[in-house]
Formats: sequence, structure tokens, C-alpha cells
Amino acid sequence: MKVLKNIKVKLLVALVIIATLLTTFSYAEENVTTEDSNTVANTETSTEATTDDQSSETPVQLISTTRKEDLFFAGDSITIDYPISGNVFIVANEVTINHNVDGNVFVLANKLEIGSNGYIYSDLFACANEITLAGTIYDVYSVSNNLTLETSAYIVRDIHANTSSLNLSGYIRRNANLSFNTIQINESYTLIEGDLNYSASSESIPESIVNGSINYEEAVSSNSKEPGKVIQNYLQELLQVLVVALIIVLIVVFATPKFTNKMYSILENKAAATLGCGALTLILVPVICFILFCTVVGIIPALALLFTYIFIISISSIILSIPLAKIICKKMGKESKVLTLIFTLILVVIIWLLEQIPILGILVALFVSLFGLGIITYSIFRPIPKKKDNVVAKESTVIESTEDKKDKEEKKAKKEKKEKSNKKDKEN
Repeated sequence: MKVLKNIKVKLLVALVIIATLLTTFSYAEENVTTEDSNTVANTETSTEATTDDQSSETPVQLISTTRKEDLFFAGDSITIDYPISGNVFIVANEVTINHNVDGNVFVLANKLEIGSNGYIYSDLFACANEITLAGTIYDVYSVSNNLTLETSAYIVRDIHANTSSLNLSGYIRRNANLSFNTIQINESYTLIEGDLNYSASSESIPESIVNGSINYEEAVSSNSKEPGKVIQNYLQELLQVLVVALIIVLIVVFATPKFTNKMYSILENKAAATLGCGALTLILVPVICFILFCTVVGIIPALALLFTYIFIISISSIILSIPLAKIICKKMGKESKVLTLIFTLILVVIIWLLEQIPILGILVALFVSLFGLGIITYSIFRPIPKKKDNVVAKESTVIESTEDKKDKEEKKAKKEKKEKSNKKDKEN
């Protein structure tokens, strides 16, 4: 199941990154809030009071504008060197933040750097290959390959980081929750005021840099796990899959039987079209979400569409198993909701087992996702497939022919009765 989740996450992230990085785009409204003339005058007079040495070394830059809005950026290289009052969303190759951001920052990038002048007054959510933190941040939530905290880094509250290589220094005012493979620590310039919770292959963080308690958990690789624990983990994952499948099947099969029949009809009559529709949906939805993200009005619909898209992919094996189970029941001539439930759970287990096989599991997961997306999309935008007209005509002609035969037989019987009664009259 973990392999499947990784595959699906990588697929989704790859599609989003391809769609964004190929199109260099930056969105930020031109409407900026200009401070009143009195404020500008005050800043000018204050700068004139600086010493001659400072003015001779570096020119003084007056910042009289602040962007008081949510900003959205996408491109190759994004640098923020002006104050922002609002949330910031960035998808780029390289991202640098060197000024104040009074809001949350969401970053998906190859390289992210928060400079020493960077100040994020709220949370940083980052997914990048390399992350360097040298400024002040309230809370950090990061996933990366390399994470570096410089000596000037100041985490006001907590840090939650999952990385392969960690270079640790700076000041963490509260708790640190870390997971890493390798670590380098500058003990002279590192301090964690709160508790430290970390997962690594060995205990590698000294107690001298932590004022609170230290909770260490050994990270065990999948290759070194005992066979009993591996089997136990697989059984737990399978149990979770079955519980989720049971809940969804009960809702779909028992609460919405019409939708179940619709899925069955789509898969039975339009299997190839369903597969193609799923492939188209898999590609188009991330592109549509990206386009919607580029507009202020479309942010909420884009998030709703993206979460729905991910949810459907995550339960695609259940979506495919329900109509397959109904087809099996009809072939057996024993159609019932209970049998549909049983066969659906069996098919979910079979698909889960196939997805655990290396290489083959990737192909199975892809095809199952395509069918899952295709069934849902096809059921929304297409009506239930109807029988062909010639089939209906044949059925109607068969009904008419049987009715004609009955009428003819009744007429013959009446004629025979009349003839017999006429003969009797003549004889009399």
C-alpha cells in the first residue's frame, strides 16, 4: 500500500510540476497599497539622519509600498524582496525570500532559500529538493532531500521536518520534530529550547543543545525488518484497505443503487471509452487546477477539484471493483446486494495484492486509476448507455408475434364452435 501511495503521489506531483514549469507565469495584482505622504515624508527625514559612513557604503532604499493581498507565482526563478501582507503560493525551480511576509507561505520548488532578512510571520509549508533557512519563521513544515538551518535561523515556535540530509544550527524556541538519515550539527550555534523528537538510524543529537526532553525512535529500513513484522505491517495495511472499502461499498451499493447500476452499465457497454476518458481526466485535471490557481476567483474551486481528484484516485480500486462484482453476479445468475458486497471486497484484495508486485504493481495501479477516473467522469458527463434501437425493435416484434398467435388461436376455436353448432342444427 505504501508503494502504491508513493506511486500516486509521484504521479500527481509530476503532472503539476510539468504543467507549471513549462509555462513561466507570475500572478500578482498591480494594485498595491501606497502609504500616505506623511509616512513617506517621515521615512525620508529618518533616512537623512543616518551617518555619512552608512550612506557612503550602501545606498538607502525607501520601501513605501506593501502588497496587501494573497500572491501566486509560478516560473523558473522567483525572488521576493518586498514586504507582503497576505498568503503566498509559489511553484518554481528556485525560490528566494528576503523580506517580510505577514501570512502563510506555500512552496513547491527545487531550491528554496529563506534569507537572513526573510521574516515569515506565520507558517512555512515547503516541499523541495534543497531547503536553506537563515531567517525568522514562526512554524516550519517541510519535506526535502537536503535541509540546512543556518546559524542565523530563528524558529519562533516549532519545526516539523522530514529530510535525507540535515545540517542543524540556529535557534528553535519550542519543539523540534525531525526525521533524517544523516546529520551535521554546529553545537556552538545550535539550541532547541523545547522538546526534541527525532527518528534516525542512530542516536546522533547531543543532549547539550536541547533544554527539553529528547525522544528518539530508531528508523528501521525495510530490508532489515524481521519477516514477522513485515507480514504484520502488510496485514495491517490490508485490514485498513478492507475497512475503507467496506464503508464505501455500503454507501454506494446499499444507499445509491441507481448509481451502482449506472457504473455497471458504463463498464459493461463502454469499457474502452471509460479507459480513454480516465486517461484524459488524469492529464487535464492538474492543468485545469493550475489555470484556476492563476486567478483569485478560481482558488477555492481549484482546491476542491484537486482534492476530489486525489480522493478518486485513492479509491479507484473500489470504484472499479463494484461494477466488476455486479457483472460477476449477473453472469452467475445470482444478483443481490450482499453478493455484490462480497465479490467487491474479494476484488479489492486481489487488486491490492497485484499492486504489491514490483513493476507489475505500477501498471496495475495506473490502469485501475484510469478506470476509476473514467467511470466517475463518464457517469457525470454521459447518460446511461441505452440498448440499440434494433434490439428494442426485435423485442417489440417478438411480443407482437406472440400476441398475434394467441388471437389467431382464439379465432380458430370460435370458428370450430360455430361450425359444430351449425352441424347440430342441420341434423335436428
